[in-house]
Amino acid sequence: MFAKLSYSLYLALVFVFGFWGLNLHAQEAEKQLLEQEITRFFYKKTLGFDIVVDSKIKSKINAPADAFEWSCNKKEIRIAAANSEAREHAVYHFLETVFGFNYLSADAVDRPSLYPLATPDNKLTYYRQEQRKLLLEIEKNGLPKKACYEEPAFEYREVFYGECRRGQFANFHGLTHSKDNTFENHTNWGLWVHTLHKLLPPQEWFGKHPEYFALRNGIRIPDQVCLSSKEALELVKTNLAKEMAAKPEALYWSVSQMDNYNYCECAHCAAIDKEEGSAAGSIIRFVNEVAKAFPNKIISTLAYQYSRSAPKLTKPLPNVNIMLCTIESNRAKPIAGTDFETDLANWSKLSNNILVWDYVINFSHLVGPFPNWQVLGANLSLFKKYGVNMIFEQGYNKPSGEFEPLRAYALSKLVWNPSLNTDSLYKYFIEHYYGDASEEVYALIQLQTEALNQSGMSLTLYEPPATFINSFLSAAYLQEYTRLLDQALQKTSAEPILYQRVQMLMQSIRYATLECMKLTAAGDNWIFSSNPTPQNQHTHGLLPNGPSYAQVLDTFTQYAKLYGPSILHERYLTPQEYYARTQADWAQATCTHKALNKAILYQQAPDKAYRDGSNIKDEESWHYQQSINNGLRGTIEYQFNWMGWWGRDAEFIIDLGKEDTIRQVSCRFLENNQAWIVGPSKLLVQGLKLNKGIYLVQQEEQVANATVGLKLEVGKYPLSLTFSKPMYTRYLKIKIINPGKLPTWRGVNGNGWLFIDEVELY
Repeated sequence: MFAKLSYSLYLALVFVFGFWGLNLHAQEAEKQLLEQEITRFFYKKTLGFDIVVDSKIKSKINAPADAFEWSCNKKEIRIAAANSEAREHAVYHFLETVFGFNYLSADAVDRPSLYPLATPDNKLTYYRQEQRKLLLEIEKNGLPKKACYEEPAFEYREVFYGECRRGQFANFHGLTHSKDNTFENHTNWGLWVHTLHKLLPPQEWFGKHPEYFALRNGIRIPDQVCLSSKEALELVKTNLAKEMAAKPEALYWSVSQMDNYNYCECAHCAAIDKEEGSAAGSIIRFVNEVAKAFPNKIISTLAYQYSRSAPKLTKPLPNVNIMLCTIESNRAKPIAGTDFETDLANWSKLSNNILVWDYVINFSHLVGPFPNWQVLGANLSLFKKYGVNMIFEQGYNKPSGEFEPLRAYALSKLVWNPSLNTDSLYKYFIEHYYGDASEEVYALIQLQTEALNQSGMSLTLYEPPATFINSFLSAAYLQEYTRLLDQALQKTSAEPILYQRVQMLMQSIRYATLECMKLTAAGDNWIFSSNPTPQNQHTHGLLPNGPSYAQVLDTFTQYAKLYGPSILHERYLTPQEYYARTQADWAQATCTHKALNKAILYQQAPDKAYRDGSNIKDEESWHYQQSINNGLRGTIEYQFNWMGWWGRDAEFIIDLGKEDTIRQVSCRFLENNQAWIVGPSKLLVQGLKLNKGIYLVQQEEQVANATVGLKLEVGKYPLSLTFSKPMYTRYLKIKIINPGKLPTWRGVNGNGWLFIDEVELY
């Protein structure tokens, strides 16, 4: 593939510069690429360089396949590497080192020129003039005497950002890459990950042979394959052979678990995993059998979530690749010293064929701030230390994720050489990409990183921005970030391209502002603070004399629709959908009802971790200022404005202060089965009369939840009870029944969480 790209590039250059009728072999293609780029630098001047390109490296015996060397002196240039991809990378590396040529992004190719384009940006003008001085020096005195040998830290280097698959970015930086942005296509791979359902389709086999699939809670479910089933093994091998026949050139073939925790717990699988001390035990034994059937292919499998720890006894065969994933790791600190390093060390004792799948963004909030800058180089150095030979850095495969161009550039440099100084990489890119705004942009990432470090909080892959409202996304910090980028916008106002780049950084701050300021923890900057009505977002904003929150939402949505990303979550939520959801959340954010801020006596208090800041002393005292009746409704994020009960009912008494007529009780519950959050089975309400310290039931009403046990989309759902006749009472007992065990289809033998945001009385 790389050879085709190199040749295509050459043909394009030939077309532009008029080199017609040439029929060149591979080494001549790289020679012509070098000549054409130098000619472009010097505006079609021919300086008569003597260029030698060959396939033999002299600096090192048995150099890796992707290694290269180059040297130059006066008019002489020598490029050497074993294959065309490496020679093309060598050409670009030489041009970068000697001439200052750089490929920041497909839209920002920093190509030197004797006649640089004029720009009102002072910093870019300075750099272009410096490049011009260097060209004039070379034109006058020839090339400096230099020599370089380079080999990569990892054999396979994929940075999964859309930016890395545009233009000649991957070729310039020596990445392993495919031609498109699809998640499934990767160089030299026939099947990528989570493949066992493709190799043993449940829609075809589960009905006829449920025993081929996982046993959970005493029943067979199709979520995973039973890895001790010999029949399942034979079918997987048969279907894999068919896949290989369709792609005979592919070397790597994934036979790997599906993306859920519902691994088989049948007696045979459980016995293997117990013996091995890890659920990876049954996986490696199964995959080894597959690998035996295909000795000329490499069979890859996941060490992921429940299977991340290495088995104690079974060693992967030499043609088995271990794809070890860092999904649980804290991105605020380097991985060194954590349990992941322990797992990495153990796997490295069993195999020298390990791909580390590393994650570098927040997948639930693709445009939200994610200051993981201090771990990128450190983690790659750790992987290299343990002999990892393949790296997959998962970012976002479409444009406009948070700081996407910078991360794509920095990671592309670091997967080749993790020992590079990351701060220097960041500064170089920021200065050349943002020009006069670079001081503010660099200050932004420094300030975010320092604030995160000071808070001591973890940075994980799916946390909502509001999690950090008392950390690096507080109102005060968001105000400072906004001021910095406002200054950057002013500095770049005369340069539309730079102005647009800064606007895309501001998108991250706009998004964080909208997500964090909807919480009461925002204090005076809470969207509804000065006038708690659903219309307050039109008059209230983050900064004095700044845009209102409604204007921030409008601007954010407009820019996202024009420039991306097309979705704000890894799988869903277009900018238009986000706009509609936010407007809907604002419209229902506050409510007034007869139980508002009334005293609560818990008979079953929510779990301590999910009390939404409410101070609950015990189940014998009356409590005030409770989240359950404070007039604030929650969004889909269970961490805020929700109370949670694990495996228990929500049960409490409300004191209205005096007798009143109540006709209806309503609440909303959360559904998110991946987080074990399920809806209640019933809402029960009793009107009580206090008689000599004893509560007597005067009237009881109840309603069943018609959706209990069903697999619902993540969201907020209402449960309302209108009484058969009005209740006239001072005290009401509310009991929201937790269904207990998770539904069997969930595949987990555990209790469900019940989350309620507000109990409303009318």
